[in-house]
Amino acid sequence: MRRPYVLYAAFFIGTLAMAQTPLIQGPQRTTGVVSVTSGQTARLNILYPIVPAPLFPVLCGANMAIADEGGGLLASRSVDQLSTNRSVSLDFNVDSTPHAGAIKIHGFSVSSGCHLLTTLEVIDNATQKTVLVVPSETTFALAGAMAAQ
Repeated sequence: MRRPYVLYAAFFIGTLAMAQTPLIQGPQRTTGVVSVTSGQTARLNILYPIVPAPLFPVLCGANMAIADEGGGLLASRSVDQLSTNRSVSLDFNVDSTPHAGAIKIHGFSVSSGCHLLTTLEVIDNATQKTVLVVPSETTFALAGAMAAQ
């Protein structure tokens, strides 16, 4: 028969080990897949919404990227200090690449613990009008996943 304190000790040691090496960097937001072609720009937007009182707003770091269907990185950007009620964007202009035909892409953002709203727009280059907006859903990333890309 095992003693209960042995189980508590194992749980405590396991908790300390996980605290030393966090697995989750922060919330990851991933959009759905869209096709873009010549004459279009994909724009990934992140918004750090207003933090309601009585909560204290903190600066948020974020990484954002646009990738193709094979996981290839097409564009990326890091933001060190994003404050509440602010947004940043990342553009991928299909005309500035050697790709021919339609490209299937998606966008994603990883924050340093803040909840960000993330959308992917498709913009017509000639008119600068938004043709399509795709929302995102929350997923999770391993620590350092964005840094490796």
